[in-house]
Amino acid sequence: MQIMTLPDLRRRLIALHSESTLESLTPEDEAAIRREAPSLPDEYFASLREVGHGSVGRGMYMVYKGPIAPGDVFDASTAADLAGVLLVGDNFAGTHEAYQVSDAGAVLGCVESSCPSFVAHEDISFAKLLERRYAK
Repeated sequence: MQIMTLPDLRRRLIALHSESTLESLTPEDEAAIRREAPSLPDEYFASLREVGHGSVGRGMYMVYKGPIAPGDVFDASTAADLAGVLLVGDNFAGTHEAYQVSDAGAVLGCVESSCPSFVAHEDISFAKLLERRYAK
């Protein structure tokens, strides 16, 4: 199996989903996000720079320009239960990809709107997750 590079992934997503609106993260935006969320992994930032943020297809998946606090999406009680979680994308149907961050680093997983708790994914990068779901 050939490993897809991030630029290849971007090209493939756009080729398969022509209505995609992926834009590359600017160095200034990356620096601001790194100041706010220093525990996010380098691979996440590489994905935003080289694959982009915005929609994959039309209403298929949204890669956020930067992480979003759970309080921006969920009620206060639910957001409190998701302390240490940063939302990074969603499928427009109630599933959010997220990182659970701590001083030790970050773990990629998901939060379902219907049962909002963080569930870790297998050991996978954000870009590989996008590839598996949307670039086949």
